[in-house]
Amino acid sequence: MKENKSRAPFLRLMGVLGKDKGMLAVSFIFAFLYAVTQAAGPFLLGRAITVIAEGVLSPEGGFPFTELLNVIIACGITYILNWLFLLLQNRIMIGVTQRMVLRLRSAIARKLGRLPLGYYEGRPFGDLLSTV
Repeated sequence: MKENKSRAPFLRLMGVLGKDKGMLAVSFIFAFLYAVTQAAGPFLLGRAITVIAEGVLSPEGGFPFTELLNVIIACGITYILNWLFLLLQNRIMIGVTQRMVLRLRSAIARKLGRLPLGYYEGRPFGDLLSTV
């Protein structure tokens, strides 16, 4: 029984989200991709350092410029994708949040509009605000 009570706020929040549940899922996907590219950046930088060290210490004397360039390009693409995923996730979450707050405020306004005038007369303004 206790489990249902702990899930109740989450279920109410899902009800308030309405049609934005899909956008929330898309935002989570972008957050996952952001985390993946965030982890890949330092890995690629480490690979670039390894290529430089191996090229400098190579007994043959040839420096692998093309391999280093490929790693640097991959690193740049990773950081651009990282920025893009973060931007998209934030934009989606801002829109979802604003629409959810609008729905909540509209529901509160409808509820307060249905209350009789006597309800407001018998209570101080601060009590009404704290209740809302």
